[in-house]
Amino acid sequence: MKCNIHAWMNAYFVVLEDQPRRGDQARKDGTFRLPDVPPGRYAVTTWHEVYGTQRQEVTLGGDETQNVNFVFRATP
Repeated sequence: MKCNIHAWMNAYFVVLEDQPRRGDQARKDGTFRLPDVPPGRYAVTTWHEVYGTQRQEVTLGGDETQNVNFVFRATP
């Protein structure tokens, strides 16, 4: 994932405890895909060095797509 303001800011997505391991590089609009993830319940967690972590639970059925959105807000 890349920041749309600071070109030097980027992040990576990693799926743990899953065989085979999956990953994707975010596109310019911030989207990413993890294809062929088996049905089940998953925790998606993001981390920022200043704003901390955010976590969302996602339950996947068969052949479906889920959207997960995270927003980190700067405090003045």
